[in-house]
Amino acid sequence: MNPFSIINPSTDEEICQVEEGTKSNVDKAIEAAEKDFQYDSPWRKFDPVARAQLIRKFADLLLRIVDYLAVKMFTLLFAATS
Repeated sequence: MNPFSIINPSTDEEICQVEEGTKSNVDKAIEAAEKDFQYDSPWRKFDPVARAQLIRKFADLLLRIVDYLAVKMFTLLFAATS
Protein backbone atom coordinates (compact mmCIF):
# COMPACT_ATOMS: atom_id res chain seq x y z
CA MET A 1 0.00 0.00 0.00
CA ASN A 2 1.04 3.54 -0.62
CA PRO A 3 -0.45 5.99 1.93
CA PHE A 4 -0.29 9.72 1.40
CA SER A 5 -1.30 12.70 3.48
CA ILE A 6 -4.25 14.99 2.92
CA ILE A 7 -3.07 18.46 3.92
CA ASN A 8 -5.18 21.40 5.04
CA PRO A 9 -3.93 24.13 2.68
CA SER A 10 -4.65 26.94 5.15
CA THR A 11 -2.64 25.46 8.02
CA ASP A 12 -0.37 22.93 6.31
CA GLU A 13 -1.57 20.43 8.92
CA GLU A 14 -2.21 16.82 8.01
CA ILE A 15 -5.95 16.08 8.03
CA CYS A 16 -5.61 12.35 7.49
CA GLN A 17 -3.82 9.71 5.47
CA VAL A 18 -5.41 7.74 2.68
CA GLU A 19 -4.27 4.84 0.57
CA GLU A 20 -3.48 5.47 -3.05
CA GLY A 21 -5.77 3.52 -5.35
CA THR A 22 -4.32 1.31 -8.04
CA LYS A 23 -5.62 0.07 -11.36
CA SER A 24 -6.23 -3.24 -9.62
CA ASN A 25 -8.41 -1.49 -6.98
CA VAL A 26 -10.49 0.15 -9.70
CA ASP A 27 -10.79 -3.12 -11.62
CA LYS A 28 -12.00 -4.92 -8.46
CA ALA A 29 -14.59 -2.21 -7.76
CA ILE A 30 -15.90 -2.39 -11.32
CA GLU A 31 -16.02 -6.18 -11.19
CA ALA A 32 -17.96 -6.10 -7.91
CA ALA A 33 -20.45 -3.56 -9.28
CA GLU A 34 -20.98 -5.56 -12.47
CA LYS A 35 -21.43 -8.76 -10.45
CA ASP A 36 -24.16 -7.15 -8.32
CA PHE A 37 -26.08 -6.16 -11.45
CA GLN A 38 -26.08 -9.66 -12.93
CA TYR A 39 -29.48 -11.32 -13.13
CA ASP A 40 -28.73 -13.97 -10.48
CA SER A 41 -26.84 -11.75 -8.03
CA PRO A 42 -27.76 -11.79 -4.33
CA TRP A 43 -28.59 -8.06 -4.52
CA ARG A 44 -31.12 -8.62 -7.28
CA LYS A 45 -32.60 -11.60 -5.44
CA PHE A 46 -32.90 -9.55 -2.26
CA ASP A 47 -36.48 -8.68 -1.39
CA PRO A 48 -37.25 -5.29 -3.01
CA VAL A 49 -38.88 -3.95 0.15
CA ALA A 50 -35.86 -4.92 2.27
CA ARG A 51 -33.52 -3.48 -0.37
CA ALA A 52 -35.44 -0.19 -0.31
CA GLN A 53 -35.26 -0.12 3.49
CA LEU A 54 -31.48 -0.53 3.35
CA ILE A 55 -31.15 2.29 0.83
CA ARG A 56 -33.38 4.52 2.95
CA LYS A 57 -31.36 3.72 6.07
CA PHE A 58 -28.15 4.63 4.23
CA ALA A 59 -29.74 7.90 3.06
CA ASP A 60 -30.86 8.67 6.62
CA LEU A 61 -27.34 8.07 7.92
CA LEU A 62 -25.94 10.42 5.29
CA LEU A 63 -28.51 13.07 6.17
CA ARG A 64 -27.39 12.91 9.82
CA ILE A 65 -23.87 13.98 8.89
CA VAL A 66 -24.41 16.07 5.76
CA ASP A 67 -24.35 19.39 7.63
CA TYR A 68 -21.17 18.39 9.46
CA LEU A 69 -19.51 17.33 6.20
CA ALA A 70 -20.62 20.51 4.43
CA VAL A 71 -19.20 22.73 7.18
CA LYS A 72 -15.92 20.80 7.23
CA MET A 73 -15.56 20.98 3.45
CA PHE A 74 -16.53 24.67 3.35
CA THR A 75 -14.05 25.47 6.12
CA LEU A 76 -11.24 23.57 4.46
CA LEU A 77 -11.94 25.09 1.08
CA PHE A 78 -12.37 28.72 2.08
CA ALA A 79 -9.89 28.85 4.94
CA ALA A 80 -7.19 28.38 2.31
CA THR A 81 -8.34 31.51 0.44
CA SER A 82 -8.63 33.78 3.47
